[in-house]
Amino acid sequence: MVMFSPLFRKVWWITLLPQVQKFDHIVRDLATQKPSRRFRRPCAHTARIFTSRMRRNCAVSARSDKQRSTAMLSSQLRYFLEVARSGSVRLAGDHLNVAASAVSRQVQNLEIEVGMPLFERRPRGMVLTPAGEIYARYARSLTLEQDRVVSEIEELRGLKRGLVRIYSVEGVIADVVTESIAHFRQLHPGVRFRLNASGTDDVVAAVREGLADIGVSFNAQPDEAVHFVRRFDDPVVAVVRPGHELMRRARVPLRELAKLPVALPEVGFGIRRLVDEACRRLDVSLTPALETNSIEALRGFARTGAGVSILPRTSCRRELKAGVIETLPFADEALRHATMDLSVLAGRRLPPAASTFLAAIETSLTATS
Repeated sequence: MVMFSPLFRKVWWITLLPQVQKFDHIVRDLATQKPSRRFRRPCAHTARIFTSRMRRNCAVSARSDKQRSTAMLSSQLRYFLEVARSGSVRLAGDHLNVAASAVSRQVQNLEIEVGMPLFERRPRGMVLTPAGEIYARYARSLTLEQDRVVSEIEELRGLKRGLVRIYSVEGVIADVVTESIAHFRQLHPGVRFRLNASGTDDVVAAVREGLADIGVSFNAQPDEAVHFVRRFDDPVVAVVRPGHELMRRARVPLRELAKLPVALPEVGFGIRRLVDEACRRLDVSLTPALETNSIEALRGFARTGAGVSILPRTSCRRELKAGVIETLPFADEALRHATMDLSVLAGRRLPPAASTFLAAIETSLTATS
C-alpha cells in the first residue's frame, strides 16, 4: 500500500479536492444535453460515470509527487485533449508518439463512458460537440491545476524546479525575453523554459487555451478569457537604411509609403492588423513588396536598402544601437500609440516559477518601453 507524507496529503486535499467539486458543474451541464442514438445510457447514469471518471483522473495525481504532471493524467484524457487541440486523430497520434488507432480507441471508449459523443467526425477532421466543449474546458482546467500543484509541492520540498511556457512575438525575443530568461536562470538554475515565437493572434490563442503560461504580444485585441497584466507603449515606426530620403521628415504620412517598396508582416500579426486598419481609415492602399512571418526578414529588408519596413520600435533596438538602420515615427496617431502586451489566462493562479518570472519580464519590458 502506497503511503504519502502528511504534507503531500494536505496539499492534495487543499488543491485538488476543489477540482473534483468543480466537475459537479459538468454533470449538471451534461444532464441538459440530449443523448444521441449511438449513446443510449440515461443522463443520470452518464453523470455518475463521468464524475467517477474525473475523480479517477484526479486520483492519478497521488501516485508519486516526483512524477511530471503529464504523467498524472489518464491516457484517455491526454488523448482527448490532444485530438481537441489538433483536430485530427492522426496528428494527435504523431504528437503523442502513439498509433492513431490507439488514440481513436481511447476517444471512443471515453465517449462510451460519458454516454455522449464528444466529437463530430468530419471529412477534414474532428470537431468538438457541445458536450465535448464542456469536457475540454474542465479537462484543460484540471491540467493547469495539476501543473500548479506539482510546482508548489516541489517549491515546498525545496527542489526549485519548474517549467515556464512562453509564447512571444518575435520582435522582443532576442533582446527582452531571452535576456530575462538568462538572468532568471542565474538565480533559479533548476527552472526550465519552453519558448515559442508566434504572431499576436497565436500568442493570445495559446494563453487562452492553456498552452502558454505567459504571452507577449503586440497590440492584441481584447479577449474575455485573457488577462492583460500590462500594456507597454510601443509605437509603430518606419524602418529605413541610414541616409534614406524619408529621413528629411520629422514624421512619415502613411500615404507616402504607397509610392515606395514596403515590407509588412503577414496577416495575423498585431502590427499588420494595426497598419491595415490605418490604411482603411485613411483610404490608403499599400501593396507590400515583401510579406513575411519573420521579423528578422523585415529588419533585413530595411537594413539592405531594399525599401521601408514597418515594425514596432522595440523590435529595432539592437540595429538602432549598431547604427545600421534608422526609424521614423508615423504621422497617424493610432500607429504612434500601439502597445506591447503581457498576458496570462484570466482567473488562473500561475505556478510559482511562472509567477516569479512574470514579475521579472514585466520589469524588463518596463525598462525598454
